Amino acid sequence: MRKLMLGLFLSFCLLFISACQSVQEYDGREPIGRVISLVDFVQVLRGDRALELGAGSWIYEGDSVLSGQGGFAEIVMNDKTRLQLSAQTQLDFARYDADAKSARLLLNQGSVNMVIKRFGHKKAGGYDIVTRFSSVSAKNSRLWIGYDGAGNALLALLLEGESVIVRNKFGEITLGREQPGARAGIGEMPVVLSDSSREALRLEIAP
Repeated sequence: MRKLMLGLFLSFCLLFISACQSVQEYDGREPIGRVISLVDFVQVLRGDRALELGAGSWIYEGDSVLSGQGGFAEIVMNDKTRLQLSAQTQLDFARYDADAKSARLLLNQGSVNMVIKRFGHKKAGGYDIVTRFSSVSAKNSRLWIGYDGAGNALLALLLEGESVIVRNKFGEITLGREQPGARAGIGEMPVVLSDSSREALRLEIAP
C-alpha cells in the first residue's frame, strides 16, 4: 500500500512539473505576465496563431492581446504592474526587459488602466505606451490611457503617483498634480485637458 501511494505521488509530481513547463515556456521564452481575470472573449495573437485566453494564461514578449466588444482582461506583469484592458482594445507587448526595468507596449486601439509598481523607481526604466503618432512614458504611477483611432488622438489621465510624460514629434507635456490630463492629437502639439474634460473621463473610466 505504501509503495502504491509513493508511486502515485511521484507520478503526480512528474505530471505537475511537465504541465508547468509546457504552460510557462513558449519557443524557449519565459512568460512576462499572466491573466488573472477576464470577461467575455479575449484572445492573443502569438506568432501565426490566434488563441483564446483564460484566467491563468501566460503572456509572452511579442504577444498581441485583443478584447472583444464586451471583453475585459486584467494582466499582472512579472514586476507586479497591473494592466486592465477595456472592451475592444488591442495591446502589443513589444518589449519587456526585467534587467533594465523597462517595457514597451503598443496601444493600437481601445484603452488601458495601469498601476506601475516596481519599474522606473530610478531615473532609467519605466513603461512606454506607444501609438503610431504619440507616446506616454510612466513610472511608479496609476494612470489611464485611451486611444481614439477615429479621432487620431491619445488621451492620458494621471490618477495617482509620479510624473507622466505625454509626447509626440511636436512637443511634450509632463503630467502632475497641477495638470493631470493631456491630449496628443495627430499633427498638433500635446495639450492639457480642461477640468471638464478630465471629469468626463473620470466618470467614463470609473469602475
